[in-house]
Amino acid sequence: MTLAYHTVHGLVLNQLRDDIVRGAMRPGDKLNEAELARRYRVSRTPLREAIRQLQAEGLIDSAPNKGARVATLTESELAELFDAWRVLETLAVRRACANISDHEIHRLDTIIRQLIQNHEACDFIGNDMLLLELRLTILKNCKNRHLERSVASMMQRLATIRFIMVQTKSVSKLYECLRQMTDAIMAKSGDKAEECAGRGIDVQRQIVFEEILKKHPQLVSAE
Repeated sequence: MTLAYHTVHGLVLNQLRDDIVRGAMRPGDKLNEAELARRYRVSRTPLREAIRQLQAEGLIDSAPNKGARVATLTESELAELFDAWRVLETLAVRRACANISDHEIHRLDTIIRQLIQNHEACDFIGNDMLLLELRLTILKNCKNRHLERSVASMMQRLATIRFIMVQTKSVSKLYECLRQMTDAIMAKSGDKAEECAGRGIDVQRQIVFEEILKKHPQLVSAE
């Protein structure tokens, strides 16, 4: 019984997370438990567990007497998030450069090649997953659990925007930065890897503020 419950919980968690990240549920949308339970064909117990988990990940907000909603950020909060993400991710890349194995460097190189192929084939879901795998590989090798948790939390908050970003033409600039970063990691050049990682964050910030938010202003809430 416990195994079945956790299996159902995991499936609901993944379905709800995907609906939020892929845009089926928009920032600010209220979560109707009865409707979601019918959609996913589950009871409310695993659904509520999934909602609590996504609250912890920052994808859902909840307030007394208002219920749960898909999380929103203001433009200034989004800018602050990018500022912090740049500082922490560049540090993670520098640390990973000193610790990562040749096998995992090869995996990073494979991911970069696949990102470029998928971009040309318009495989956006594939690239969203590959970007996540690339960053998790970096974080795993930074050998700092606090740093790993902090960056992973920021990545969750930006998951919806990341999925939109991989559908833009401009994201090819990010893939080039990541290719250069991987080359630097392969050469064990911490300074160069950190610099390339920082440029990659800057490219993403530019895409978000100069392209995505102009086309999708509903992604941010009023200040």
